[in-house]
Amino acid sequence: MLTVVRVQPNVFITGLLPDQHYRFVLATNEALVPEIQQMHHTSEDLARQAAGLLLGSFFLCAHSAKSEDRSIGIHLQRKNPPERMIAQSKPDGEGRISMGEHDPDLPTGNLLESGSILRVTRWQENRKLAFTSLVGIRHHDLGRSLDYFIQQSDQIMSSTRIVPVPSSGIFFEALPQATAGDHGAVLDLAFELQPDVLLGPLAEGKSWQIKSAFVFVPLHSGNFTLKCDCSTDKVRLLVRFMGADEAAQLLAERGKIEIKCEFCQKKYCFSEQDIASIFQS
Repeated sequence: MLTVVRVQPNVFITGLLPDQHYRFVLATNEALVPEIQQMHHTSEDLARQAAGLLLGSFFLCAHSAKSEDRSIGIHLQRKNPPERMIAQSKPDGEGRISMGEHDPDLPTGNLLESGSILRVTRWQENRKLAFTSLVGIRHHDLGRSLDYFIQQSDQIMSSTRIVPVPSSGIFFEALPQATAGDHGAVLDLAFELQPDVLLGPLAEGKSWQIKSAFVFVPLHSGNFTLKCDCSTDKVRLLVRFMGADEAAQLLAERGKIEIKCEFCQKKYCFSEQDIASIFQS
């Protein structure tokens, strides 16, 4: 019998299963669900699926912890609204969500519907180019799809489980010493263990043992936040890339140019004088 403790609504914990030669990440971002719902004017169901996508991108950050990756994004394209959703995460727990237009009153169903396309993009330090890979969707399940991606791209065994209520997840990744027996035992544990279990005692820095064989040793913890890095300077640069002719046409049609950040929904408004200064600088 697994001991269930009070859920911490917004925390991640990384650590080791030393006897099984595995790393783990336990996480819940339940506190972000109402923030996503309000920010993107969406339903609770879709906000929970977006939070799950954020957990997936964060687990990929944990997988890439020793690389030059400074952020990782999961880009989902689908046939039905919303036709796209992007989740970007950083190793410190900062993240942001973008989603396409949709009617929040209509049911969405599973985001990973038949025909969906899933891509992983890595942004690395000191490099201007991002690296994008296509992810094969397995059983319409994000966790299994990410496990398949990690195994195919890096030849590392992992086990990922993400659940919507409460929005939480668990990620296990094999260390070089792990055996096939270790992987089998951890795989069974991943599907038996509720991701929100253990967060209480582990958040206090205590090791925790379950089923006599598994000792969770916490090493680091942190919190999730929704944070966007858009700015007036970045949007001014976007307008400059638009070109003077197109900007002038928009001004003639609308009297101003208004650009809304797809992640945080902040609006940037530029008058005729603002546009003139952009192209004079």
